[in-house]
Amino acid sequence: MQRYGIRDRSHWQTVKDSVYQALMQIHGSIEAVSQREMNFRSGQVQRSMQAKMANAAAGGGSIPSRA
Repeated sequence: MQRYGIRDRSHWQTVKDSVYQALMQIHGSIEAVSQREMNFRSGQVQRSMQAKMANAAAGGGSIPSRA
């Protein structure tokens, strides 16, 4: 938080609300912004899992099975 000049939790919430307002203007609604955020986070998780599986395969380890 210090890196970006965020003073405290209250200030963080103000910054976050401002960013979401700007994103809603760009994308049309909070639902669209939320969906884009979920898609981004899901992609992050998927890329992380793929990297772990690739590292395990490259290292000769076992690849975890998907349940």
